[in-house]
Amino acid sequence: MVPARAWPALLAVRSMAGERALIGVPGFTSVLVLAPHPDDESVGAGGTIRLLADAGARITVAFATNGEATIGAPDDPEEVAARRRSEANGACRLLG
Repeated sequence: MVPARAWPALLAVRSMAGERALIGVPGFTSVLVLAPHPDDESVGAGGTIRLLADAGARITVAFATNGEATIGAPDDPEEVAARRRSEANGACRLLG
């Protein structure tokens, strides 16, 4: 039986052999994701967030802004911020 802590290294070595993408999942139990504004957590780190969540890590996402200054948005900043925050909450739920 292979010890659980050995799997990340074994998967990385297998990946180097060309069978699949090189993926290693750190053994973090708690992760803080810092995003400038909503959607950056999904676009920039969504796959990693999902891998970590699937591995049992507790993920916290902190946004520097609510996205109220979105260029080209037809609504007032408060409405844009509320919509962007709602979308980010939904995305974070999907990511785990």
